[in-house]
Amino acid sequence: MDKIRSTNRSRVISFVKVIADASKTECGRVIDISSKGMRVRSKNPFRTDRPFHFSMLIPNVNFREKVIKFDASIVWSRESAIDGYYEAGLHIESVTSKGKSIIEQFIKDSTHRDRWIQVDECFSQEH
Repeated sequence: MDKIRSTNRSRVISFVKVIADASKTECGRVIDISSKGMRVRSKNPFRTDRPFHFSMLIPNVNFREKVIKFDASIVWSRESAIDGYYEAGLHIESVTSKGKSIIEQFIKDSTHRDRWIQVDECFSQEH
C-alpha cells in the first residue's frame, strides 16, 4: 500500500546534499522538504526495496553545515521528464528529536515561500 503524505513539503532554495552513509557518496540534493520527508534529485535512480541510512548537510546562517543523520524509506523513484536525472520521494523513518528540530528550523528559515514574493501576490486578483 502506498504511503500518503500527511504534511506539505516546502521548496528549498539552499543547496542541501543527501549522503548515503554506507558508501559515503552524495545521493543528490533536496528539492523540497517537510519534517517527515523530502523529494531528492539525483543522477541515479534510488532502490525502493529497503530503508537506507542517510546524512543530510544543511547550511545555517553562520555558514557552517549541520549534519543530520536519518533513516528513510524510498517511497517512489522515477526519471525526470525534463532531463536525464532522477527524482525520489524519501519518507523519514527515524531521526533524533534534535535533528527534527534542525530540519523544522531550516524549513522555516530557508524555504521558497518565505523568501520570495509569489507572482499572484504581485498582481490584483481581479484582472
